[in-house]
Order: sequence, then C-alpha cells, then structure tokens
Amino acid sequence: MLYLAVQTAQLIDITDSANIREVDFVTGPNNNWREMKTYSHYAYVVSEANNSRLQIIDLQYLPDSVSLVKTWFYTGYSRTLSISQSGHYLYLNGGNSAANGGITILDVIDPENPVKLGQWTTKYVHDCRVVNDTIYAANINSGEVSIISATNKNSPSTVRTFQIFPDPARTIRHYRKTEKDYL
Repeated sequence: MLYLAVQTAQLIDITDSANIREVDFVTGPNNNWREMKTYSHYAYVVSEANNSRLQIIDLQYLPDSVSLVKTWFYTGYSRTLSISQSGHYLYLNGGNSAANGGITILDVIDPENPVKLGQWTTKYVHDCRVVNDTIYAANINSGEVSIISATNKNSPSTVRTFQIFPDPARTIRHYRKTEKDYL
C-alpha cells in the first residue's frame, strides 16, 4: 500500500496485518494533498504544492524498497491538483498543468520519460474519470461536468458540457455507475 502523507509518499506493507511496517518513503514538498496512480511498476504522484511537479517512483523492488526515478516537468508546469490514468496515458488536472487549470494528457508508454501530448483548456478541471477515450471532467468553478473526447490525444475536444449542481463547489468529483448510464 502506498500512503501519501504531508511531506512523503510512504510505502506501507500490509500483507501481514500483525506485522504492518513502512517499507520505504519518498520525500516531496510540504502539502496536505497528494494523489497517485500506477502504471506498470511505477507510481506517479502529484500535489497542489508549488513546484511539486510529477514524481515518478519505481516500485519494482517491492517489498524491499522503492526509489524516486525523477521529478518530471515541462516549461511553466509546477503543480497538479489530481491525476487520472487509463491505459498508458495520464491525465493531469487542475493546478497549472494546462491553461485555465484544464487537463494535460501524458503518454507513459516509456514510464520513466512521459511525453506531453494534448491539453483541454476550456474550463478548470478539479478531477476527471477516463473511460476508454472519453473524459468525464468535474468543473468545480462552474458547477458543470464536461464530457471530452480524447480519441485524438493531441487535441481533446468537448462533446458536451452541462450544469449538474447549482452550487459550483459541489462539482468536485463524480463517478460513473457500472451500467454507464449515470454519473
């Protein structure tokens, strides 16, 4: 289990409930918010702290240790509020990963060397869920949800945006039911 704390990403071994122990940790900026997703044997950690960027952590030596491969960024990018993952693509949300705090899509087919693809910058995105090539984005500042086509990862496009709550602060996160008919 990877536990994200104020200044660290801690790896906790919970295999034996009578012997729970910290395996290793990776330090990061001081902040109460971190989020992580995994692809292959790598963990990708983001934080809303200034200059936190995208930490890439190698998990291949578990259960003995983990190691920080690098902290990745591109010109102008310093922080991300949340991260989603689908296949070998990462979706950076909020912060300054994209204009207006939109979404930046990264290809991690080479997990240690992400490649920045396209961005969706129409609205601020607090969080998103990705199903195949469709992004369901929570636009917290407007109380809306945007459905975005990511068929072309270099140029994601809006399918539809609709009001979901009269109070914008309630559009923080959303989940799709398994039947795919409801958010």
